[in-house]
Amino acid sequence: MTVVGADGLARPQWAAVDPLLMEYYDTEWGVPIRDERGLYERICLEGFQAGLSWSTILRIIRHRGKIQATITNARATLALREEVGLVDFVWSFQPSDTPRPLDYSEVPTVSDESKALSKALRKKGFAFVGPTTMYALMEAVGIVDTHLMTSHRRGSSGVWPT
Repeated sequence: MTVVGADGLARPQWAAVDPLLMEYYDTEWGVPIRDERGLYERICLEGFQAGLSWSTILRIIRHRGKIQATITNARATLALREEVGLVDFVWSFQPSDTPRPLDYSEVPTVSDESKALSKALRKKGFAFVGPTTMYALMEAVGIVDTHLMTSHRRGSSGVWPT
């Protein structure tokens, strides 16, 4: 279900009230990321977000294990440059289709591709990259489009048709 805001735009409930979340939803979430720095940043943010609310993540992080994972993932990102690079590696797990949810109950939290990406990244030395976290990453960087069909952002990435 989407909520139409005072600006006339339909957003999911989680992004309809808090201005910080609204800004994140409108300008970042689901926008294709095809540069190493941006993709690394999103991997870290998705790892931080695991088990916490997005409003907490966008404001402050203090979990020592998650902070250590950013260092581990930075090293793994640099090592991956020797092969195909982080961007091409992650985007190679893009599925052949994307969900078309009308309601949040239809939005998956994991996929075969996110399971495979998780396993492959762990083999490359990454941390905090479980299958659910990697599915969230795939949503956040436009690899899949799980914006509700009634959202003003549906299809805005240009990766998937509406």
